[in-house]
Amino acid sequence: MAEHTSGGFSPSLLDEEIHELVIDAIRDDIVVRESRVPVAVSVAQGVVTVAGVVLSDTMRDRVLYAAATVPGVAKVVDQLYTEIEKAVAKALAADTDIRDELIEVHSYEGRVFLVGGVEDETRRAAALALALTVPGVQDVVDRLSVMTPNG
Repeated sequence: MAEHTSGGFSPSLLDEEIHELVIDAIRDDIVVRESRVPVAVSVAQGVVTVAGVVLSDTMRDRVLYAAATVPGVAKVVDQLYTEIEKAVAKALAADTDIRDELIEVHSYEGRVFLVGGVEDETRRAAALALALTVPGVQDVVDRLSVMTPNG
């Protein structure tokens, strides 16, 4: 999308306007509003970043849709996490053998995706098994790779 300089607005003023419109759009969604989850919004050059913990994938979709449909938004960056993703990440971080591994956690409707690199097969198996113990996790998809010593 082209830069917004029409109407004599500076990019920062336009970003401030977009910010307010996105906040309003998110608040207008009754499901999101009644959940009372804190969603942080920032805007830079028309790129909106939404961050926080949401209760479900449906809520994530609603927040992203609300932000994306605001006039002037060039792109939406999703930094939202579900409770399951947060719980799995917390469990992985608490495990002294796994916490230093480069693992991202994503989820969709109870299915957790572990993505990244681990030092060895033992840590890979431990991460997968640990994720399965988190309440709400129905399945774990292994997208982990064992990193070679040279990279």
